[in-house]
Amino acid sequence: MNMVKDSVIKTTQEQINRAINEAINAGGGVEEVKQAVKQYYNKTNNRAEVIARTEITAQLNSGLLLQYDDVGVERKEWVTNIDEFTRESHIQLNGEVKSMDEQFSNGLMMPGDMGDPAQTVNCRCSVFPVIEER
Repeated sequence: MNMVKDSVIKTTQEQINRAINEAINAGGGVEEVKQAVKQYYNKTNNRAEVIARTEITAQLNSGLLLQYDDVGVERKEWVTNIDEFTRESHIQLNGEVKSMDEQFSNGLMMPGDMGDPAQTVNCRCSVFPVIEER
């Protein structure tokens, strides 16, 4: 997790520096630099929400997998929250069932797993247990 945190910090620093440099290079003074930084932070509120949603999804689904494993669940299902914001690849994953130790077809063990950001960032999917009737 430190790698992810370090990457976010580095990216944030680079973006703030870029905003400041652009304002200065455009001939701006204190007020223009202040406005550039304020604009950046308005954008970061949205970014903070995306990061929070992504991290909560990962933690929730990780905890669910641990619980399922504790009670002997053998198979899991990818369940997608389908609306106008859902990425096509997750709509296609909806209902996919795998064994607990098997990756889904997108290479992730669960929604929010560490992997391709195109599959994880802002994901709102869940992992459900598949209970076989005996």
